[in-house]
Amino acid sequence: MPTQENPEATLVAGRRQASQRIPSSGGKIPGGEDNRIRIGGQASVFKVLRRKDGQAFAVKTILDSGDGYFDREDRTLATLGYSNTDRLPDRKQVRDLVLELCDYNLYERISLKGVLGEHEAAKIIAPLAKTLGQVHEEGFIHCDVKPENVLLADRESNHDCCVPKLCDFGLACCMTNPWRVSGIGTWVYMAPEAMLGDGCYTPAVDVWGLGMVLYHCLTARTPFLKLRREETRRISESVISSGSGVHHGVFCWDGISDGARDLIRGMTANRLVIKEILNHEWIKRHSSK
Repeated sequence: MPTQENPEATLVAGRRQASQRIPSSGGKIPGGEDNRIRIGGQASVFKVLRRKDGQAFAVKTILDSGDGYFDREDRTLATLGYSNTDRLPDRKQVRDLVLELCDYNLYERISLKGVLGEHEAAKIIAPLAKTLGQVHEEGFIHCDVKPENVLLADRESNHDCCVPKLCDFGLACCMTNPWRVSGIGTWVYMAPEAMLGDGCYTPAVDVWGLGMVLYHCLTARTPFLKLRREETRRISESVISSGSGVHHGVFCWDGISDGARDLIRGMTANRLVIKEILNHEWIKRHSSK
């Protein structure tokens, strides 16, 4: 498991030591709206400082609507070995996760830098694959793998040594009791089988998402971004019926090496298992540099 002495191994964002309690300020997040660093569909994230030493943390504020979002994230991270939750006082109907603070996410890095080089992309994808392997071994499916849920450090760095941290387990489900409705996740990164019917959630949906993340790294785009939902659904139905990937006529392969192309196709068409991803020639070649 990750340790404080080995930050390189800390791949799942959200670790919090028991002593890292941050006092509230009159029932409000200290700093208020000025310190909000992310707004999501289920929660907002604020930057806060610990009073005793000024150390920065992230507080993820979730409206306790009774849909189980907070409990799913809390349970998943706890099972993975990350004791990370704390209920800040005087905040009725709101639940807060106190998390380690990262500089920015992968989506922001791609937006800032543009297309990532294949070496840098491999250094991000390989650790994410290992993290997903751990998640799957513990019996969970993330269900929302996308660049926005991959946190990085060193915003100003142009180096390719950022350690990725997978975050936001609010949509995660147990393999023994998976989602039984379609549409869980983010549409443009969603596996075809998760879009249709009653949904079909297995570790393969995370592998698809990882393939979409790699494609986004290498092209700064997603293949479905400009398609209407009806068109995406039609493509998904074709994928399910034919058992093939969607790389013909949908993906743009300009500037992508044969090795990276083969891996993306493997993750989308063949749904490689995590071990196969990590043993792929493209990953091994870049990992050795």
